[in-house]
Amino acid sequence: SVTITTAILSALDEVPIYQDLAMTGSLNVRGMVPPVGGITAKLEAAAESGIHTAIIPKINAKDVMIEARYHETLEIYLAETIRDVIEVAFADCPKKQEYMDKLAVLNPNGSTLEKLDPPAKYIIHEDESEEVTVIVAPPTDEGQQDEEGAPAPVA
Repeated sequence: SVTITTAILSALDEVPIYQDLAMTGSLNVRGMVPPVGGITAKLEAAAESGIHTAIIPKINAKDVMIEARYHETLEIYLAETIRDVIEVAFADCPKKQEYMDKLAVLNPNGSTLEKLDPPAKYIIHEDESEEVTVIVAPPTDEGQQDEEGAPAPVA
């Protein structure tokens, strides 16, 4: 698993791991992170316990169906390889960079790490008064609405 591998590497070389981090995923012999089950429940449990950062397999991105309130407190990173996991999990230090360099072969075109954005209908916007408001994005087909929820004119 990515969790065990990351913990072992951290312990062997005394590389600190961020403590407000949760991760889930398997790891194959080629260093790739295949899909796992129960992503939504795992992310919600992590958020409920005060975790601020989570790493999940990139292939599971489509399976994330957490409530909007969790997107406000939890950053979700999508990893394809163990190198992607280390990029987020390890604190910046020379040993982290050594691992990143050694594992660069897994990501020949550079990092494949991505941050999962909240669904389009939960766009967080800060207005001039510095209050955070949630805006429902307009639907992409019939029945479109403007930012205030009123029906948009049909073109």
